[in-house]
This record gives sequence, C-alpha cells and structure tokens, in this order.
Amino acid sequence: MSADTAHAPYRPVVRGTHGMASTGSPLVSGVAVDILKKRGNAADAGVAALFASMVVEHTHHSLGGESAILHYSAGDGKVHAVNGVGPAPGLATREFFEKLGHIPHEDSFLNAPVPGTLDGAVLALDRFGTMTLAEVMEPAIALAEKGHPISGLMVKWIGKSKEYLAKWPGSASLFLPGGKPPRPGDVFLQPEYAATLKKIRDAEVANARLGRSGAMKAARDVFYKGELARAFDKFSRENGGLIRYEDLAGYEGKIEEPLKATYRDFEVYSCSTYTQGPMMLEIMNLLEHYDIRNLPHNSPGYIHLVVEALKLAYRDRHDFYADPYKVKVPVNGLVSKAYAEERRRLIDMARAAMEMPSGDPWKHETGARPPAGTVKASSPAPSAAEDPGGDPGTDTIALVVVDKDGNMFSTTSSNNMGVFRTGITPTGLGFVLSGRLRQFSLDPGNANVIAPGKIPRITPTPHLALKGGKPFIAWTTPGEDVQVQANLQVFFNVVEFGMDPQAAVEAPRFRSLHGPEPNYPQEMKPGQLRAEPRIAPETLRALESMGHKIQTENDWAESSGGMVIIVREPETGVLSAGADPRRDCYAMGW
Repeated sequence: MSADTAHAPYRPVVRGTHGMASTGSPLVSGVAVDILKKRGNAADAGVAALFASMVVEHTHHSLGGESAILHYSAGDGKVHAVNGVGPAPGLATREFFEKLGHIPHEDSFLNAPVPGTLDGAVLALDRFGTMTLAEVMEPAIALAEKGHPISGLMVKWIGKSKEYLAKWPGSASLFLPGGKPPRPGDVFLQPEYAATLKKIRDAEVANARLGRSGAMKAARDVFYKGELARAFDKFSRENGGLIRYEDLAGYEGKIEEPLKATYRDFEVYSCSTYTQGPMMLEIMNLLEHYDIRNLPHNSPGYIHLVVEALKLAYRDRHDFYADPYKVKVPVNGLVSKAYAEERRRLIDMARAAMEMPSGDPWKHETGARPPAGTVKASSPAPSAAEDPGGDPGTDTIALVVVDKDGNMFSTTSSNNMGVFRTGITPTGLGFVLSGRLRQFSLDPGNANVIAPGKIPRITPTPHLALKGGKPFIAWTTPGEDVQVQANLQVFFNVVEFGMDPQAAVEAPRFRSLHGPEPNYPQEMKPGQLRAEPRIAPETLRALESMGHKIQTENDWAESSGGMVIIVREPETGVLSAGADPRRDCYAMGW
C-alpha cells in the first residue's frame, strides 16, 4: 500500500539542453533565461535573477537583506560559497539587548543587521560571471521603474504587515499606495528603489576605466561607503536604529570553501555554520547507514527515521553553529562520519525522542578545543505552546540556474520578511530592512550569542550536489526551519525514490517543529510534527503510536516551502527542472 495519496504531477517537468532557471516567480525565471540567451553563464543569470527577485519578491528579499550562494564552476570542477550575510552593527551588544529584555521579533528597527546581499551579488558576478553589473541589473531596474503585476503572495504579506508599514513614510508610500495594500495583478511601482539601483549601476559605468572588477567595486562602494551609505546612516540615527556609516563601510562579503559530505556516490555541498546548511551534511552522514530506498516513501518508518535524524542535527545547530570568523566551531567534527556513527546510536526506531542530548563533535575535530568556558552547549527552553499554524517562517527567496556547460548557481536570499520584522523602508532608498538579528541568542554560553560585527546564524541554506564528480543537482527552498527538511525530502525523492524533479517537489511533505527554534528565545516544541494530509491517515496514526505529536495542515501550504530544483543528467547534459506550486515558483529553459 502506498504511504501517500498519489497524484500525477500538476505541472510538467521543464527540460532542455541550453540553460535552465527555477525561481520563486515566472518574471524572475524569465529574466534569468533572457540572460542565458544573451550568452551569459549561470552566474550572470543567477545574479540577474537575484536582483530581479528583490523587485518582484520585495516582501521576501531586498537590498536590505542577505545572500548565501553556492556556485559550481565547470571550468575547474570546484564549488565555492559566497558569503553575502551582513553582521550585527557595532551598537548591537548583548548588554544592550539584555537591558531591553529580549531581541525583538517584529516591528522593530533594532533587529536590522548590516545589509550583505549587494556585496555577495557583486562578488559572485565578478568572480564567476562574464557580464557587467549594469547588464545584469538592467532587468531589475526596468521592473522597478516601469512596474510589474504584483503577486498574490506579496499582497498577502503586505496586508499582514500594513500596521507596521504604515508607521514609516518610505514603507507606506511603497507598499500602501492610497493608504491600502495593492490588489493581486495591480502594477506595482518602485521609483525610489529604481533610483537606488540606478545610482549603483551608474557608478560602475562611470568607473569603466578601472576595469571590470574595479568598476564593480566602485558600484558597491556607492552603497557601502558613498552617497547611499551616508543616507542610510542619517536615517538610522534619526529613527532609533543601530546601523552606522562605519558598519556599512567596514563590511565585506567573502568567497569561501564550502562544506561537503558524501552520500553514496554523491557529494553534497553547503555553506558554513553561519547558515543551517551543515545540518544537511550531518543528516546525510546519519542516514547513509540505512537502506532508505527499501523504506516505502512517506511510510511510518521512513518519516520517523528522518525526523529523529533531524532532531539530532537541530540540537547541534543550537549548540555549535555560529559565525566561524568570530567563534571556534567544530565544523569538521560536526560533518564527520565518525561523529555521525556516534550520534546514530541515539535513534530509537520504535519511539520518538522528546529531547536529544548534546553531542561532542570536538572529539572528532582537528586541533585544540576552545578555552574552557568560552563556548558550551546550552539547554533550550521547552515551550508548552502548540504551534499556532498559519504561515510561520515563510520569508526568503530561492533560485537556481544551470547553464549548458554545467555551471550551477544556487542561492537562498532573504530580508527575513522585512515588511513584518522591521517594517522599515528608509526614506528615499526604497528597500526594506532585514530583521535577521532575531536569530541570535542572548545566552552568553551559546556559540550564537549576539555580538557586534558577528554574523547571525541564519536559516537560508542553498545546496548543490555532484554525482561521480559531475554537476548533478542545484536545489533550495525558502521557509526558515522547513528549509533543511524540504531540501532533504526532495533530494531523497530524486536519488532514493527515483522521482523526476517535478514529482519530487509535489510529493507531500512533513516537517518537525521539535527544534530548538532558530529565533530568540530558541524554544523547543518537543515531538511536534506537521504533515500534509495527502500522507496516508494510517501512516499518521502509526507515527502517533510511536509518540509523535501529529497535526495535519493544508496541502500546498506556503509554510511547507517553495522548492526550486534543476537536475542535470551527467552523461547527456539534459537539464530537468521542477518548481513548487506551494508558492509562485516557476521553471523555464530551452
């Protein structure tokens, strides 16, 4: 008996050989494909799509946000990570927030970090692309200046956030024209944002004599050190914000070595512990021991095993993941096979765990432990409250691009639902600020405790996978804690259960709320598990008998993710893409 209520995919697989994009919007995918047709590569198209997403999906990502990017270069066969995640400003001390009594969750200027996404985009384009910044920004500028039909998803979140947006003139003029939210399909104009983007573009054009890299640097400096930085500083000072000119001028993104784990004949990549990406690698190691494909898809045994592995990885995220430039993190130990072997013994195949003890990845780490007392495991507080349902953790955009040569670009970028978290669009600048500081801890013993200049441990997590050393899958999703869970399920749907990308995306999902949660105060909801009702009722009853606390939620809910995926056949180069009908995701290629 199938463990799912089966259906034929609602959308076709999109296939081609020249290039492919899957993003959170048909308009964004169209921008990426246009760049590919102009002989741009995956990085050119990916960065162009990233800029377009900041217009078309402005509620979910903007120039005030952050970008985690992975890129595979067909030329040298290497994967690189681009860290475009801004840190806490210099005034964001633990003592400041302790005196406040909390880190604000929403409707506050105080949870805004230094914007990082522009520098991440410029770094990726400069290092891996071929086109100019002006060329890849032009579609976004046109969408902002001339307008575009606004999506129902954006309208929904503008409506949910209108109380916060109305407090700020820049936000009200942008998102509440005539004092009320737009309607789906209304032409959405962003003149101030278009002007900001033009200032960045024009700086590159004016500095063409400096060469491609030098001109791009001059463009990003307008935002971080020039006219836009000074305007940002003035607005922040006058409105109770913590960000200062010095924070912007001192910020630089980074190109890094990614983290990697092997799973059978696959190499799976993530960014480092300033994201939750290494959880995917930990879970790959934990589950490689099991014969996954002989557990029926979405059967009680399969769901139970995945959820119990997730609990172990979430505990490690809480205890150890943090900005590796500010904290010594046992990253090699965390993603080692030896640590997985040790932690795997905690999985009881007959019973759901209500808590998972802390591990000791330091035993499997090269080099000395950190000084005693500087970083320790801390116990998250259990929450008696049930998850309220609705639309938790639905911020962020996701997009993937693969070109004819096999170059792959994957990003999960976000302003952490800035319309809701801060509600702030600085007057004259046109972009929403992120609320990402809420993903810090105030526990002085936790690796992720807030500190000036420290990157918060963010939830956005792009992924790439190689098969036999050749480019195979680029995939990612928005959705806070659902990200690793949906990424894992879709990966297994393809590589273990033999589904095509679209079927893999549309298959019913489950998500654990066990935690600890990523946001302050990092509470737990022990044993809580949500499932789309297409999963068979007898499966859910069996899981309940194991101790899981099950609730169903609507099929195709936004809270279950917005998956985008491209699979490249290693032998033929044929590209097959899927896109999630749970949001406005759309795949295009040829």
